[in-house]
This record gives sequence, C-alpha cells and structure tokens, in this order.
Amino acid sequence: MKYAESKVRELCAERGLDWDAMTEDERLYFIDDIVHEDHEGNRAY
Repeated sequence: MKYAESKVRELCAERGLDWDAMTEDERLYFIDDIVHEDHEGNRAY
C-alpha cells in the first residue's frame, strides 16, 4: 500500500498537483484518469 501511495504522489507531482491538497472528488477524478489514460489520452490538468 505504501508503494502505491508513493507512486500516486509521484504522478501528482509530475503533473504539478499536490495529493494532500486535493479534495476527495479531485483524487477520484485523478485516479480515474490515470487508470484510463492509455485508452482515452491524457486530460489537461
């Protein structure tokens, strides 16, 4: 679990986002986007 958390934080940082500052909805949207980015292309943040 700690590995997954560190990877999510790393992905956020790469996109100029702060996981800790994000709302629950923003986090869910971010994770959904990461899961589907190979299928739909990257969304702009």
